Amino acid sequence: MTLDAEVRALERTARARPDDGAAQVGLAAALTRVGRRREALEAFIRAAAAEPGDPEIVQALAKVEWWTGPRGPGGGSRALRVTGAQKLPSLTKARKLGATGLGLAVGRGVVVARVSDEKGEAHLEALALATGRFLWTCQEKATVLAAAPPLIAGDAVIDAVVFIEQEDKRARLRLRAFSLATGKLLPLNVELDLALPPAPLAFEGAAVAAGCIVLGIVPSGKIDFQPLVKVFDVETGKPLESSTVRGLNELAFDGDFLVLSAAKDAARRIEARRLPSGERLWHAARDERTQRLAIEGRTVVAATPRRRSSPRRRTRSTPCLEMA
Repeated sequence: MTLDAEVRALERTARARPDDGAAQVGLAAALTRVGRRREALEAFIRAAAAEPGDPEIVQALAKVEWWTGPRGPGGGSRALRVTGAQKLPSLTKARKLGATGLGLAVGRGVVVARVSDEKGEAHLEALALATGRFLWTCQEKATVLAAAPPLIAGDAVIDAVVFIEQEDKRARLRLRAFSLATGKLLPLNVELDLALPPAPLAFEGAAVAAGCIVLGIVPSGKIDFQPLVKVFDVETGKPLESSTVRGLNELAFDGDFLVLSAAKDAARRIEARRLPSGERLWHAARDERTQRLAIEGRTVVAATPRRRSSPRRRTRSTPCLEMA
């Protein structure tokens, strides 16, 4: 058998068994021998989803800067070095996905985008970062009222949507997890009745860190219900905390502290809570609407609009609690 014929046979086997780490490693090794190194990276990434500790996989991915998975004893990296950031970078690849983009996440060598088609139906699409090639898709079969951006936790992507239950026409929240490399449905699969009417909704915030998923669900338009904040365990889907936040418009989460922004009438504030207990720690009154929040170390950064008519924005920093 020639080398090209061997590669084609290995490709057929790898496509038939995407979760078989040995099949993916065999294909990756053959692709490396014929000089198709970028495609070999895709196979190693699929193999890492099944056998992340395999020495051959670790060695192959150890020197890849954007790989955020296991790197052996030295650990991994969650940061990329950016060179020449002050000038326009060269475009390496481009791909059209759907009609509208609704969210984007990158991790473990995979780009996951939530997009909508011409009918307005949202779904997930995954591409290989090394080559830009299509990996998998997850099509929605339910009528979706709102969809959170994809959230990456380790080797999984978390998918959160609010959809209409066809039998009783009520709004339900669904959490699912998929393998980043293959799109295989993972054990996390939770559905929860929100006790809300089937009206337009939106995710004002979604975050995952330290084993917790945090979701902020708010009405879109003139709908009379209090915005919801829900926290789930990322492994089991078990609800850890649920509450209403009047005027919720943004949230940030770092694994220990959840910071919320609320802007309803005169009750504009930033509020901090400890998770997973949900204990309220402090709140700070605001003169203006806080549009964006971020946490960095011991500081909460809040972005607010200027009072004057100006397109520019300013940022304010509020000291956060010392980490215990």
